[in-house]
Amino acid sequence: MNKQIYLTLALILSTCIGLVGCYRDCPDDGGDPNKEDTIPMGEYTPIYELDADGNLMHLPIPFVDFMEGELSLKKWEAAHGAMLQKEVVAEFKGQQVKNYVFNTQDKSGKQPLRIYLVGDAGKGRLQISTVLLDKKLVYNEQGEIRREFDIMTINDGFEAMDDSSSKTPMYRKGNLIVGVSQSKDQAGYAQLSFLPMPGSVPTGYFDKSLKDFPFASKKAEETSLDEIRKYEAALGLRQEKAQSDPKRANFITKDKKKGNFDLVAYYPQGYTSKGDTYKPGILALSYALTLDMVENNAEVAEWFVSNGFSKPQKSDISDKTFTSENDYYTLLIMEGGQGIAFSFSAKEKAPTPDPVEDTSIFPSYNFGEKFNPADVPTPGTPAGSIYTSEMAKGENVTYNAPEKGDDGKIDYSMTNLQVMIKDPFKDRTAAINGYYYYPSYNATEATMHVYDNGGLAINHARQFKTGIDKELKAALEKAGYQYTGTEKRTSGTEYWYWFYYNAEHNVSLHVYKMKDSSFLIASFWPGDEYKPKAGKQIRLNTRYLRH
Repeated sequence: MNKQIYLTLALILSTCIGLVGCYRDCPDDGGDPNKEDTIPMGEYTPIYELDADGNLMHLPIPFVDFMEGELSLKKWEAAHGAMLQKEVVAEFKGQQVKNYVFNTQDKSGKQPLRIYLVGDAGKGRLQISTVLLDKKLVYNEQGEIRREFDIMTINDGFEAMDDSSSKTPMYRKGNLIVGVSQSKDQAGYAQLSFLPMPGSVPTGYFDKSLKDFPFASKKAEETSLDEIRKYEAALGLRQEKAQSDPKRANFITKDKKKGNFDLVAYYPQGYTSKGDTYKPGILALSYALTLDMVENNAEVAEWFVSNGFSKPQKSDISDKTFTSENDYYTLLIMEGGQGIAFSFSAKEKAPTPDPVEDTSIFPSYNFGEKFNPADVPTPGTPAGSIYTSEMAKGENVTYNAPEKGDDGKIDYSMTNLQVMIKDPFKDRTAAINGYYYYPSYNATEATMHVYDNGGLAINHARQFKTGIDKELKAALEKAGYQYTGTEKRTSGTEYWYWFYYNAEHNVSLHVYKMKDSSFLIASFWPGDEYKPKAGKQIRLNTRYLRH
């Protein structure tokens, strides 16, 4: 573990220990002892459990939601039947914190107290949670950590952060750290102090409703600093910090509790500093977020989208960097000191690439012919004409025999002949890289090789979003298909369908996908159902939907 982090944690824990020790003698914060408590009290509920031999079965974990503050803490303790014994405002690392001491009402005396530190003199977030626990449950007579306790932490998913012989060990599970020590002020007790991993809890306060992203709604080269200043003035959350470079403008937050960005630095035309040239962009710093929030918090994703940027995605650089974008900027999100850094890079106009030759392949439409290999279903059976012609093309041909359905019976309709592009380069460039020959949906053993309908393999590597993406549509049109309409259906799940008709072969085809899915599926069959007809609206044929 990083030495600096370790020393920081040790300092925090030692300070917490001191606060625990003084709870009897420290003055309270002047609260009214006669004020009625509006939080309902529950029955005493222990947070520890002992086995038949008197050993801890699990690590006793107090209230450890470090995104919450005083009210949630008091509700949790009240629900466990604990009484608030003291509230003390103290100085901690140059800041005002409030220390809360709760009497657990544990008549056995094994776990008498729980102590908490909350930032901003009780108005902020929880910082440290401490449990006072019978020392015999943690230490042996020699003052060493009991083997049973150490094994218990491992079984609970914690891992040691220091040497196994340490008398004041630290353990970690995800972003939760617990430090163990003997109480110097409460004889006969051990202290378990819980705190978050540095950087896992934001120091600011996130507000998903704000549209407070930096000004990024037009090309950087077309953006002036005067325009940026007007935007920031109208936003009203940040104020400009004077600096000498005429090509840059820096803005800092007016109120640390309002706004998701603490610093925004603009340089829309780029700049030069100490001989280094920087391309147009924006740098921003946020103390209201963590990388975990960027990756997993749905409200953060909504905030990005409401501000005109895509949902953050993990980048190829590392597991601790994320990317997003809008029409004008690409955004790299990473750790930045005690907060999260946003690096907006102005998009450069990409050169027009040379058109790639489409190498799509398409089936024959000789419906009614057979597609079985020579040895299916019985050795010596003549191969179907489709199988013979497809083998002659030199692509990868695979016969898929029928399988049993959910009812245990053989589903002959799932028999198929699959043809895929053999050449790796052609496979990468093709919009349609294969196809399938299928029998009828009510096929029997006698008809399972008779070509009735088929499917196209849409190349997933091309990452088409819809059935009418430019290159996909062009490939279908080249093969004789005309786009004829779109339909959206919702029945628990949202589906989109795109209709095509091939007049030369009298074939109808639809492309469809489920909302948020990256896969497109295409089915075709003989008939003019998707042919545009005067006075008739095209309707989806649900019979030819394969999943």
